[in-house]
Amino acid sequence: MTWVKAGRLLLVLSVAALGACEGATSVPILPAPAAGVVVPEAQPAVLGPAPGAIPPRIDVAAVRGDERLAGELLHPFYRRLALLEAGRANRLVILQVGDSHTAGGILGERLRELLQAQFGGAGRGMMVAGKAFLGIRQTDIKLGEVGKWQHTGSLKPDAPGPFGLTGYRARSRGAGAALVLEVTDERGFDLIGVEFLRAPGHGLLEVQVDGRVVRRVATEARRPEAQSFSLQVPTGSRELRLVARDRAPVEILSWTVERRQRGVIVETHGVSGAMADIVGRWDPAIVARELRERDPALVILAYGTNESVKPDLDLIKYDLAVRDAIRQMRAGAPNAAVLLIGPPDVNHPVGCGRNGGAAAAVCQPRSHAAEFCHWAPTRLLGEVRDVQMRAALAERAYYWDWRALMGGICGMHRWAINDPPLARPDHVHLNVAGYRATAEALHDTLMRGYAAWRRPPPRRR
Repeated sequence: MTWVKAGRLLLVLSVAALGACEGATSVPILPAPAAGVVVPEAQPAVLGPAPGAIPPRIDVAAVRGDERLAGELLHPFYRRLALLEAGRANRLVILQVGDSHTAGGILGERLRELLQAQFGGAGRGMMVAGKAFLGIRQTDIKLGEVGKWQHTGSLKPDAPGPFGLTGYRARSRGAGAALVLEVTDERGFDLIGVEFLRAPGHGLLEVQVDGRVVRRVATEARRPEAQSFSLQVPTGSRELRLVARDRAPVEILSWTVERRQRGVIVETHGVSGAMADIVGRWDPAIVARELRERDPALVILAYGTNESVKPDLDLIKYDLAVRDAIRQMRAGAPNAAVLLIGPPDVNHPVGCGRNGGAAAAVCQPRSHAAEFCHWAPTRLLGEVRDVQMRAALAERAYYWDWRALMGGICGMHRWAINDPPLARPDHVHLNVAGYRATAEALHDTLMRGYAAWRRPPPRRR
């Protein structure tokens, strides 16, 4: 089937009719685009039910898309999933890079739980080293640091590199400084990996597993270069410790813990505040080697929230950044499917203040007290989604519409005022329940596509 014909088969997905405020006109049902279909953003009207009136719309059907198209675009992932299920492959890696929604860890955590319950768990995989940022969350992992460490992120355009997929680098600041990773899962791990930077003036790195030294590496070199190694360790190992043995620094890009058993690994690498162009700040050679070594079956890109609140966003440059990110992932992982998660709905406060009004507000006030805010959809979110969908269509990536899952315009507000809430009061991020619900919907989409992919084609008469 040609790409054009496949595009014609895309389903136009429906989003539930949005309620109306007091004195507001009703809002028509807006079609939610299927994967790759670009639908112009409708002009917002006054939206939203009163707080607690009805639960927010978690419309899994709105993001299912065309199962036939999912089978085509996600074929590399489904093929390898079938091999894993049949016992003809030992490991399947899903790798997600993104912004704070990814960095928070909850979405990836729930997706990992669901897939590992179905197909087996091969451990946690590659992770950012140490406590790279405030609030870092790693499932079944306890992180510790001994001595002083400097963590450098790739968020700023002038951030000193190099960086890999994790988007961070940890540098020791004194002899005896150590990064500690303890696996709380009773199954532990039996395979480790360490990715480090060799450079002039760098020191001795010691690798310990459960208190036993398993390798020492001299990280000094004439010129900077990233290297990595992996080691088999005793089954059920629980602690990995990286120690700087002298005053000269060691720099760590990532560490990995796995179990050598059949199953799925879901790795998430997020940088809070990131936009899609952050991928262009990572060292192409390092990223290519990491992708080659991790060999993912599915690469997920999850950006768009920060772009939607950037008033001077250049949509032409943004289009190029999204396509370049897809191409860089494909170049390093040619056997992987690529999935774009569109941004969730985002709302911003308007008319805030004591006894203040908000005649221009389009979402219901968050409180009925004298001091309140109204909320409005972010102006650029529709254009950001359009750019992402066009890029997905052009680059043959699958687009998953997070905003449609939330019910479209003002969906974030409805999730925030729900009882119990599914989003945080900032109307930008979800809470634990919201991220878990999102992961469950994404899992539903992937598994429905997989079931359709496995069905034999209809017999011709």
